[in-house]
Amino acid sequence: EERETVTADVITSVRFGILQPTDGLHMAVDPRMPMDMQQFTFRLAGLRAGQAVEWILNGESLGAAAETPAHLWMLRRGAHKLQARVSEGGAVVFTSPEVSYVVK
Repeated sequence: EERETVTADVITSVRFGILQPTDGLHMAVDPRMPMDMQQFTFRLAGLRAGQAVEWILNGESLGAAAETPAHLWMLRRGAHKLQARVSEGGAVVFTSPEVSYVVK
């Protein structure tokens, strides 16, 4: 009887993923609202208890890793690239592919 072996790397790559924003998303600033009231929520699928996510926007960290799959971001005009870096016990277990989006 043959069995297929699935490695932890394969399971990890399937488990996590950026749900929001989607790649290629275009958003627009509402000129009728103050900028400090215009926010967008980044969302990650697959985060479990004991894991933390650090959001990387345009190559820069948005702050310390947090044990929540969502991050509220203040809109900024321009083209952006977002990644999520998941850690567990201090070690990085997953880094997402970049998701590109635009705020006009």
